[in-house]
Amino acid sequence: MTKIAQLCMALCLIVSIWACEGNDDPQAQNQLVGKWKLEKISGGIIGSGYKANWNSIDVKNDLTYRRFNGDTLKFSSTYKFQTKDGKEEVIFAEKPGDKINQIFESQHKRFKLEKGRLILEDPCCDLYLYEFSKVSN
Repeated sequence: MTKIAQLCMALCLIVSIWACEGNDDPQAQNQLVGKWKLEKISGGIIGSGYKANWNSIDVKNDLTYRRFNGDTLKFSSTYKFQTKDGKEEVIFAEKPGDKINQIFESQHKRFKLEKGRLILEDPCCDLYLYEFSKVSN
């Protein structure tokens, strides 16, 4: 194989991998965008969830999100989507050294809308389940 053919194949492979790296599913993003009131956290080792230091999450179209306790901003970062085992998941980005928020951000979340509620669930380990009601778009 000539060097030009090898270079073309390598370039095609790199472009293919880069193009498939993320999931830019606008429908999934549109479902998630809005301000959501945290109603309940369940799961964990003993099944009763944990007491969060926040009570709402505001997910934006620009792939950023903010968590609030009332009107007080508690945390902000970015998110992205991935498909794993045929299921749509959202990854909320951690900030290094932020121990208080690591419970929520530590795992990717499967998500679904069910009867007007947003359900986020950890697919592994602690298996926390977060239930939200929509406050606004």
